[in-house]
Formats: sequence, C-alpha cells, structure tokens
Amino acid sequence: MTIKKKIALIFIAAAVTTTCIFAACNKPDKATNTYTPPISDVDLANAISAGVSFNSNGFAEEITAISNYSVAKGLYTTTPGLQCGVSFDTSFTRTSNSTAGSYTYGDDLNFTLACIAGAPDSLNVTQEMHGAYALSQISGTDGSTAQLVIKQLQPGYTSVIINGTYTRTGTDSSKIGTKPTFSSVITYTLSNITLDKTTKKITGGVATVGITGFSNTGVAYQNSGLLTFDKNGVTLTLNGNDFTTALY
Repeated sequence: MTIKKKIALIFIAAAVTTTCIFAACNKPDKATNTYTPPISDVDLANAISAGVSFNSNGFAEEITAISNYSVAKGLYTTTPGLQCGVSFDTSFTRTSNSTAGSYTYGDDLNFTLACIAGAPDSLNVTQEMHGAYALSQISGTDGSTAQLVIKQLQPGYTSVIINGTYTRTGTDSSKIGTKPTFSSVITYTLSNITLDKTTKKITGGVATVGITGFSNTGVAYQNSGLLTFDKNGVTLTLNGNDFTTALY
C-alpha cells in the first residue's frame, strides 16, 4: 500500500498537480509538455476545508449552533421545548473576527422534532445561509444549504450523530501561489458525523465531497475527495494526497 504524503494546509504554498476532467481544461505547455491545472489541488483543498472549518463559519460552526439551540430548547432531555412533529423557524446572524479567521453570515434554519412517546428521537434540519469569510490562505463570498438528520438526542447518549448533505456555493480567492479567483460548488455528503454534546465539537465521521466550478478565465474544473473527521481535526484525501487541518 502506498503511504500517502501528509500535507498540513497552513504550511502549503505550492500547487499540486491535479487531473483535468473537462475537455475545456488547460492544454499541456508546449515548451515543457507539462499540464497546468486551472485550479491547484492546494487551492481546492483550502476551499473545501473552509467549508467545514469553525473559523470560516463552515459546517463545524453550523452544527455547533444547532447543538446550542437544541440545548436551549431541551432537545437532549425527555421534556423538549419544541412540539413534536411541528415545523419551527429561527434565524441567526453570526460574526467573528480573530487571528484564526473572520466571517459574517446570516443563517435561516427550520427544525422539525420527531418523537417517540413524547420524547425526542431525531431532529430534521434545513438550512440556508449567506455571507463572507476570510482565512489566512483563502477568502470567499458564498452561501450554503443543508438537509440534516440528527439522531441520538436521548439523554443516555453523550454524542449526537449527523447525516445528510451540506452544499456551499460562491466565489473563492486564494492568497497563495498564483492567487487565483474561482467559483465553486462544494457538496458534502455526511455520514455518521459525531458531535460531543458537552464540548460541541466533532469527534468522528466521514464525508464524500465533490467540487466543481470555473477559473477566473472561464476554464471548467471538477474534482472529488474524502473527508475524515476525528478529535484532532479533519483530513481531506484528494488525488492521492492527504491535506490535514484543524477544525477549531
């Protein structure tokens, strides 16, 4: 088995070659006969990681907010503050400015609590969000939509389990290498994401991820990978390379 090279995103400044999918992609350079991708793996990895990072109001921040709401409404108890089977709407405005990153987003959520014998069993969440973020290597203006199912609400469980889809769509601007600007549609298919009820942090789970878009010169690109979450952060496997970063 080939040992994959671990690459920490915070230290990356060079592009990694990726495979072109569309016929419209850049042709090999005639002088060197080498292929230059429209968007490097490093920039794609930074955009994908921004979509899940707490510091860019990614998925980790989103489910922390959902968990805080669940606590406030007593959804981790046998006496919830939401009526079973009834749809409830709520909105958040979140702003953060720190050395790790900054963001401003408006977030609209809809919750429907499913119960068994009057006690919470699972929570269905739909979400729509718009705003902008800035990290050390990338910034963007984007929005997200999500369809999530959250299980293990009962008091006997120390963690909830999240499944569903989460999609971020917008424009990203890299701050490294050739500093490209590119559009992106990033779809995360979440499988058994584990969130600790006490710390409100992700401790496990995986997500397949697909990313498509166009460079600022109109060249199409497409790629896909796998995100693996654990208590230390998240690892993106993309084109045979692993990119690791902290979630919080």
